Amino acid sequence: MVVMHVKERKILNRDETYIIDLKFIKKVKISETATNCGFTECSSKSRFQSAMGILSAFRFAFQNLFFTPILYGVIASLAVFSTVWDNGDRFKDQLTDRFRSQDDTFDFVIVGGGSAGAVLANRLSEFHTVLLLEAGGESHPFQAIPGLSIFLSKQPGTDWMHKSVTQSKSCFACRHKVSKTVENDAQCSITRQRQLAISKNKYIFSQGKNLGGTGNLNYLMHLRGNPLDFDNWATITGDPTWGYDGVLPYFIRSEHFVGETTDKNAHGYGGPLQIQIPDCVGLAEEWNRAGVEMGYPHIDLNGRHTEGFDTVFYPIKTGVRQATYRSYIQPARNRPSLLIRKFAHVNKVILIREGKTSEATGVEYDRHGHRKFAFANKEVILSAGSLQSPKLLILSGIGQQEHLKALRIPAKSILPVGKNLQDHFSTLLGPFYINKARTISFDRDIDKQSFVNFASNGKGPLTTSGFQAAAVLASTLAKAQGQGGWPDLQLTLFGLTPHRMFYSDIGHAFGIREDILRRYYGDATGKENAFFIMVTLTRPLSKGDICVAANNPYKPAVIRPSYVCDDLGHDIKVLTEGIHRALYLAENTTTFQALETTYSHKCFPGCENVPFRSEAYWECYIRSFSIANGDHVGTCAMGKVGSPYAVVDPELRVQGIDRLRVVDASVMPTIVGVPTQASTIMIAEKGAALILNRWKDEVKVGYGPPKQLPGNP
Repeated sequence: MVVMHVKERKILNRDETYIIDLKFIKKVKISETATNCGFTECSSKSRFQSAMGILSAFRFAFQNLFFTPILYGVIASLAVFSTVWDNGDRFKDQLTDRFRSQDDTFDFVIVGGGSAGAVLANRLSEFHTVLLLEAGGESHPFQAIPGLSIFLSKQPGTDWMHKSVTQSKSCFACRHKVSKTVENDAQCSITRQRQLAISKNKYIFSQGKNLGGTGNLNYLMHLRGNPLDFDNWATITGDPTWGYDGVLPYFIRSEHFVGETTDKNAHGYGGPLQIQIPDCVGLAEEWNRAGVEMGYPHIDLNGRHTEGFDTVFYPIKTGVRQATYRSYIQPARNRPSLLIRKFAHVNKVILIREGKTSEATGVEYDRHGHRKFAFANKEVILSAGSLQSPKLLILSGIGQQEHLKALRIPAKSILPVGKNLQDHFSTLLGPFYINKARTISFDRDIDKQSFVNFASNGKGPLTTSGFQAAAVLASTLAKAQGQGGWPDLQLTLFGLTPHRMFYSDIGHAFGIREDILRRYYGDATGKENAFFIMVTLTRPLSKGDICVAANNPYKPAVIRPSYVCDDLGHDIKVLTEGIHRALYLAENTTTFQALETTYSHKCFPGCENVPFRSEAYWECYIRSFSIANGDHVGTCAMGKVGSPYAVVDPELRVQGIDRLRVVDASVMPTIVGVPTQASTIMIAEKGAALILNRWKDEVKVGYGPPKQLPGNP
């Protein structure tokens, strides 16, 4: 039975609205209860109404009939729109470039205008001249809409779309295609086999390629991490200022918190980045209640917590994604001290020998078909991210000795660049079908009115990416090691009902084969309401690395993430325990039982040869339905001089090189237990303070507040 909904449309009587059924027409009355996503619950009262009401209802319903196919057509064409937007921006940039400053010397040269680079450009340009080099262009308009998040990644023009080497222990259901090159997964080698091969079991990693970076592409969960994440950094670096009490002021500095919280002292109220709970949170209240049933507290996920459940925070303002593009770049854009050069592909850092050490003097980059150079009077700062900053260091002669020798790059500093690669690893559990509540369905709820509602007042289903609540938990293994207060699991509520294009959309977003998802989900799109739970390993033992296969800045780096490859099987055990806890929450808590929650009894394709829902089955499920979160860290890790993974010191200076720093997620020595966006911004805020303090006696300009140097907050 096809039903066309009319939402809160006043026809004849003020409290009446209509739905059209192909078999009959009902008169319905708006219920006194409605969700906070703009949905209206209706109850049938009569099969009769006036002719005027029928005509109005038909007209509204058929408008939606035409809108939905148009919306799906736009979504299916996002790759085209992304490319057209990028090309148009590039053309405009070329035309206007002749009227801009052509200076090539600045106080600071920042490589990368993403989550960290945008913060640095804003803070440093308050007191010094800054050149910001970004490989991409402007943020795409669609990236401002949280509800389109699952469609935005892996689009040419706005995403680097890095590829891993073939994986042997995960990614069994990943998307694949024919490739003409085969990487050597055993070691970094310049030689490549030229033969036709199936390139499968490979991850595609999203990284934003425009101003604002990956903050324009992610699912907006702005979470900081557990205090022990940062206290561990203090131990590794030998610097107490990287402990939780030392970094908290920089979290607060970046933030303008709006809303209610259980821990007001943990938040900032005057920073550039607005943080709040989105308008549409779906089943978040039920989620938090179920957590209390399981014995966990309802916490502030950005407070001083251990384990617990909470609704997630987003960087949004009136429903619109903020990220660092709107909160840091836009306010500083008109400063005379800040010059932004888009579409600048940086090739390497220029290093000159000064006695026994080398010094960074600038960078070489290509822009609009021309080779160019930019020079820094004070420092060069790499903020290109965990997959690009190590590549630039290696191409500049900073890396492992054997690797540089193989590439025939003169060594300037021997450091473990590219090692220690860490990431969060997830699997998606569901769909869980429900009968007594409502979740977002693109087929039913994303219509013309929802866009009007979003644009006019920042409300409705388009204000959420679908990720609406989370839980941070410590596994049995963590507790056995005395780390019960240091969670190693995250469960996240994904409150979307499968829609018509669900197989291809989820397959595209998470890199899973559409044919496998179609077989697994079957008739899921015929269900009215459902949700999913993402189970994430947040402190993995498995580590990977990055290397460069050729002395060519346009050749992609070789990325070996090595997920769930630890010899002890620790990572699989923790993830399996996370699945059991998610199933208990959905199937055994009275809160979700009251929603009549049921889980699919269908076996995941490829796992049919082991008993359903056994430990062996869940291991197969994890290794098949493998999701790489793209929270890469550690490839330019900070630490004590001489430690196995240390590339930068606690002040983020590259060891053995003067006037060169790395300020981005790559400096994290260990990954935090939540998505890394908030921590990356914190690192940039702290890095900016360190840099400003170093050059406080040489301030030449003052173009924006604050009017005094921001030392420690």
